[in-house]
Amino acid sequence: MEGKWFMSERSTPLLFLCLFSLLICTSFARAYASEGLELLSIVYPQRVEVGRSANITVTLTHEKASIPTVTLYYVYFLNQTTLAGGWRVSQAKLEWTNGEGVSIYKAEIPNPAYAEAIPYNSKIIFYLEAKEPLGGALLTCRNATRWNPYAQHDKYSYLIVDETPPSILGVEAAPGTPTELDPVTVTARAMDEVSGIAKLELTYWVEGNERFEAMNATHMGFYVAAIPPQPSGTKVSYSVTAVDGAGNEESTESYSYTVGVSPPIQIQQARRALTYLALAAAALIAVAALYLWRKGWRLPPRLECEHPKAMTSLMLLTFLVAAVIYYQLAQLGSPLIGLFIAAGTVASWGLLDPRAVASTSNRLRLDRNPPLTLMVEASIMALVGAVAIAASASLRLHSLNHAYALSTIVGKYVVGLMAVGLILQAVWPQLKDFKFFVEVEEVKE
Repeated sequence: MEGKWFMSERSTPLLFLCLFSLLICTSFARAYASEGLELLSIVYPQRVEVGRSANITVTLTHEKASIPTVTLYYVYFLNQTTLAGGWRVSQAKLEWTNGEGVSIYKAEIPNPAYAEAIPYNSKIIFYLEAKEPLGGALLTCRNATRWNPYAQHDKYSYLIVDETPPSILGVEAAPGTPTELDPVTVTARAMDEVSGIAKLELTYWVEGNERFEAMNATHMGFYVAAIPPQPSGTKVSYSVTAVDGAGNEESTESYSYTVGVSPPIQIQQARRALTYLALAAAALIAVAALYLWRKGWRLPPRLECEHPKAMTSLMLLTFLVAAVIYYQLAQLGSPLIGLFIAAGTVASWGLLDPRAVASTSNRLRLDRNPPLTLMVEASIMALVGAVAIAASASLRLHSLNHAYALSTIVGKYVVGLMAVGLILQAVWPQLKDFKFFVEVEEVKE
């Protein structure tokens, strides 16, 4: 049976009611439907100092009746490798809205909740996602690659940099008053806790000419370089420059010194001549004594020594110490001071030993207690050495550093000789009556 459509007069008002209701619903939907999220701008730095946070500012347009939530997802690379933990989350906070569908958000990277420090030279990759309560959404990267940190063409990024120069903690130069014979050693200490120290360089100026010396690392952040000896009266200025691993530089203020006058050539020649004369005089005295001895000349009668063997042994020990001191001072270029000490030792022994001609009227009679002679000789060595070294330093025959080295050598042997004398003095009551016998028994055939 063929169907027919017809509308009766009773159904006509119902149809108009349905059409009116549909029109009202359509108008309501147009008034509250989401017009969609749109990113107006995103502002972020391209470089961020290590240890600081990056502030991200996001501006959105959205539906007037709702405020979307904005979330940033970020990850960081170091040496082209993502560090442990993967993607992090930073929730943006609403800073301002005009009530007409425009809002400004701010977020912070890294999120303080993670309590982590992003290493220097890292690259931060991030994107944002915005969602409306009614279901509208915005993603600033492709959904298929959002979790892939190596797909960076559709994401934002910035670098963690080191823009703080290194610290130079101190600069010292030695010697403080150099002569034309002395190189000046400059020591500096520098540190950089972020990118480390790449190099230190010493810059110095001599008569307007600029020169450079690379400083060598020694220990605990110390670096050393030397300025070569300069002519007397020359003013030398210098400064130290430190460069860290990021290329930041820091330079010290300019320091300066004036080169002092070194010992004149005439004084050096005179010192050498005196040394030769002293050696010639000693040789002449020895030859004359040998000649007189062979001619039968003898010393006048001498006082009897109570402990001749002990005095002879201690005399040989004292002369040996004086000879060692002379040898070591000669190695340092000061043989004349060594000769003064040796001459003082020999002359003083002539006053202490009753067997010497000079001691015929000797009242000390240290031969009764020979260990005391070692302590007296040590004191005389110290006195003669101190006077000779002080005189040479005051006449600028030596620098203060050289005088200190000479004093150290003399003091070492003086203290040793004094210690031996004290030890022998402590055991002398047992030693003075000690006799050594050798008994030989004849074997009969």
